[in-house]
Amino acid sequence: MESIVFTNFNELCVAARDVASLRYYEHVPAGNAKDAEKFRDVSVNGADRAYDTHCSFSVLNLQISDDGKLLLAATDKGRNIVFETGTPHIVRNLYGHSASPFSNPRACFSAAGGYVIGSSEDNKIMVWDLRDGKIIRTYENVHHGTIRDMNICGGIVVTCSFDKSVKIWMSGI
Repeated sequence: MESIVFTNFNELCVAARDVASLRYYEHVPAGNAKDAEKFRDVSVNGADRAYDTHCSFSVLNLQISDDGKLLLAATDKGRNIVFETGTPHIVRNLYGHSASPFSNPRACFSAAGGYVIGSSEDNKIMVWDLRDGKIIRTYENVHHGTIRDMNICGGIVVTCSFDKSVKIWMSGI
Protein backbone atom coordinates (compact mmCIF):
# COMPACT_ATOMS: atom_id res chain seq x y z
CA MET A 1 0.00 0.00 0.00
CA GLU A 2 1.19 3.51 -0.79
CA SER A 3 -1.37 5.93 0.59
CA ILE A 4 -4.64 6.10 2.52
CA VAL A 5 -7.11 8.91 3.14
CA PHE A 6 -10.55 9.15 4.73
CA THR A 7 -13.16 10.72 2.51
CA ASN A 8 -15.98 12.83 3.90
CA PHE A 9 -18.34 10.05 2.86
CA ASN A 10 -17.34 7.70 5.68
CA GLU A 11 -15.03 5.70 3.48
CA LEU A 12 -11.34 4.96 3.50
CA CYS A 13 -9.63 5.26 0.11
CA VAL A 14 -6.49 3.17 -0.44
CA ALA A 15 -3.90 3.33 -3.23
CA ALA A 16 -1.54 0.45 -3.93
CA ARG A 17 1.49 0.43 -6.23
CA ASP A 18 0.96 -1.10 -9.69
CA VAL A 19 -2.82 -1.38 -9.29
CA ALA A 20 -5.21 0.25 -11.79
CA SER A 21 -7.81 1.20 -9.21
CA LEU A 22 -8.37 2.89 -5.90
CA ARG A 23 -10.11 0.81 -3.26
CA TYR A 24 -12.85 2.43 -1.18
CA TYR A 25 -13.67 0.67 2.10
CA GLU A 26 -17.00 1.42 3.75
CA HIS A 27 -16.99 2.58 7.36
CA VAL A 28 -17.89 -0.46 9.43
CA PRO A 29 -18.81 -0.02 13.10
CA ALA A 30 -16.67 -1.99 15.55
CA GLY A 31 -18.01 -5.45 16.26
CA ASN A 32 -19.42 -6.09 12.76
CA ALA A 33 -16.67 -8.45 11.64
CA LYS A 34 -18.84 -10.02 8.92
CA ASP A 35 -19.14 -6.61 7.19
CA ALA A 36 -15.51 -5.58 7.73
CA GLU A 37 -14.49 -6.22 4.12
CA LYS A 38 -17.10 -4.16 2.27
CA PHE A 39 -15.21 -2.37 -0.48
CA ARG A 40 -15.41 -1.27 -4.09
CA ASP A 41 -12.70 -0.64 -6.64
CA VAL A 42 -12.72 2.50 -8.78
CA SER A 43 -10.57 2.75 -11.91
CA VAL A 44 -7.80 5.38 -12.03
CA ASN A 45 -7.85 5.30 -15.85
CA GLY A 46 -10.79 7.71 -16.09
CA ALA A 47 -13.34 5.12 -17.16
CA ASP A 48 -15.63 2.81 -15.27
CA ARG A 49 -14.50 -0.35 -17.00
CA ALA A 50 -13.91 -3.48 -14.98
CA TYR A 51 -11.80 -5.00 -17.75
CA ASP A 52 -9.32 -2.10 -17.83
CA THR A 53 -6.74 -3.56 -15.46
CA HIS A 54 -3.56 -2.04 -16.90
CA CYS A 55 -2.22 1.27 -15.68
CA SER A 56 1.06 2.94 -16.70
CA PHE A 57 1.44 4.79 -13.40
CA SER A 58 1.12 4.22 -9.67
CA VAL A 59 -0.70 6.49 -7.24
CA LEU A 60 1.75 7.25 -4.43
CA ASN A 61 -0.09 9.94 -2.47
CA LEU A 62 -3.76 10.78 -1.85
CA GLN A 63 -5.37 13.92 -0.45
CA ILE A 64 -9.03 14.89 -0.07
CA SER A 65 -10.40 18.40 -0.60
CA ASP A 66 -11.87 20.18 2.42
CA ASP A 67 -15.42 19.69 1.12
CA GLY A 68 -14.74 16.02 0.32
CA LYS A 69 -15.83 16.37 -3.31
CA LEU A 70 -12.39 16.02 -4.89
CA LEU A 71 -9.63 13.46 -4.47
CA LEU A 72 -6.06 14.35 -5.46
CA ALA A 73 -3.73 11.56 -6.58
CA ALA A 74 0.01 12.20 -7.03
CA THR A 75 1.58 9.64 -9.36
CA ASP A 76 5.05 8.40 -10.22
CA LYS A 77 4.79 9.61 -13.84
CA GLY A 78 4.78 13.40 -13.54
CA ARG A 79 1.01 13.55 -13.41
CA ASN A 80 -1.28 14.62 -10.60
CA ILE A 81 -4.91 13.64 -11.09
CA VAL A 82 -7.94 15.32 -9.55
CA PHE A 83 -10.88 12.91 -9.33
CA GLU A 84 -14.46 13.39 -8.34
CA THR A 85 -14.35 11.49 -5.03
CA GLY A 86 -15.62 7.93 -5.26
CA THR A 87 -15.81 7.90 -9.05
CA PRO A 88 -13.43 7.32 -11.97
CA HIS A 89 -14.33 10.79 -13.32
CA ILE A 90 -11.17 12.86 -13.85
CA VAL A 91 -11.82 16.53 -13.14
CA ARG A 92 -8.31 17.68 -14.12
CA ASN A 93 -4.90 16.29 -15.02
CA LEU A 94 -1.97 18.37 -13.78
CA TYR A 95 1.36 18.15 -15.61
CA GLY A 96 4.66 20.03 -15.60
CA HIS A 97 6.58 18.50 -12.72
CA SER A 98 8.96 15.56 -12.73
CA ALA A 99 8.39 12.25 -11.00
CA SER A 100 9.62 8.70 -11.45
CA PRO A 101 8.94 5.31 -9.88
CA PHE A 102 11.67 6.09 -7.32
CA SER A 103 10.46 9.58 -6.46
CA ASN A 104 8.17 10.57 -3.64
CA PRO A 105 5.48 12.83 -5.19
CA ARG A 106 3.29 14.74 -2.77
CA ALA A 107 0.44 17.15 -3.44
CA CYS A 108 -2.32 18.91 -1.54
CA PHE A 109 -5.23 21.25 -2.15
CA SER A 110 -4.93 24.90 -1.18
CA ALA A 111 -7.05 26.07 1.73
CA ALA A 112 -9.38 27.94 -0.64
CA GLY A 113 -9.62 24.85 -2.84
CA GLY A 114 -8.89 26.50 -6.18
CA TYR A 115 -5.25 25.42 -6.38
CA VAL A 116 -3.07 22.34 -6.01
CA ILE A 117 0.41 22.50 -4.54
CA GLY A 118 2.74 19.64 -5.39
CA SER A 119 6.33 18.51 -5.19
CA SER A 120 8.63 17.74 -8.09
CA GLU A 121 11.50 15.28 -8.20
CA ASP A 122 13.91 18.13 -8.94
CA ASN A 123 13.23 19.75 -5.52
CA LYS A 124 10.65 22.25 -6.76
CA ILE A 125 7.20 23.08 -5.50
CA MET A 126 4.61 23.75 -8.20
CA VAL A 127 1.25 25.51 -7.87
CA TRP A 128 -1.50 24.68 -10.36
CA ASP A 129 -4.76 26.54 -10.95
CA LEU A 130 -7.56 23.97 -10.89
CA ARG A 131 -9.69 25.96 -13.34
CA ASP A 132 -7.35 25.38 -16.28
CA GLY A 133 -4.61 23.07 -14.98
CA LYS A 134 -1.83 25.57 -15.66
CA ILE A 135 1.16 26.11 -13.41
CA ILE A 136 0.93 29.58 -11.91
CA ARG A 137 3.96 29.50 -9.64
CA THR A 138 7.16 27.49 -9.18
CA TYR A 139 9.37 27.55 -6.12
CA GLU A 140 12.88 26.36 -7.05
CA ASN A 141 15.45 24.57 -4.86
CA VAL A 142 13.18 24.51 -1.83
CA HIS A 143 15.19 21.66 -0.29
CA HIS A 144 18.58 20.02 -0.89
CA GLY A 145 17.00 16.56 -0.89
CA THR A 146 13.82 14.90 -2.06
CA ILE A 147 10.67 16.39 -0.55
CA ARG A 148 9.29 13.69 1.70
CA ASP A 149 5.95 15.19 2.69
CA MET A 150 3.89 18.36 2.57
CA ASN A 151 0.83 19.75 4.25
CA ILE A 152 -1.16 22.95 4.21
CA CYS A 153 -3.09 24.88 6.84
CA GLY A 154 -4.70 28.12 5.77
CA GLY A 155 -2.16 29.88 3.58
CA ILE A 156 0.83 28.12 5.13
CA VAL A 157 2.53 25.22 3.33
CA VAL A 158 4.94 23.02 5.29
CA THR A 159 7.41 20.69 3.59
CA CYS A 160 9.93 18.23 4.96
CA SER A 161 12.76 16.54 3.13
CA PHE A 162 15.39 13.84 3.18
CA ASP A 163 17.81 16.74 3.79
CA LYS A 164 16.44 16.64 7.38
CA SER A 165 14.84 20.08 7.20
CA VAL A 166 11.33 21.39 7.62
CA LYS A 167 10.39 24.55 5.73
CA ILE A 168 7.37 26.79 6.16
CA TRP A 169 6.03 28.68 3.14
CA MET A 170 3.46 31.43 2.89
CA SER A 171 1.66 30.29 -0.25
CA GLY A 172 -0.48 33.40 -0.74
CA ILE A 173 -3.26 31.26 -2.16
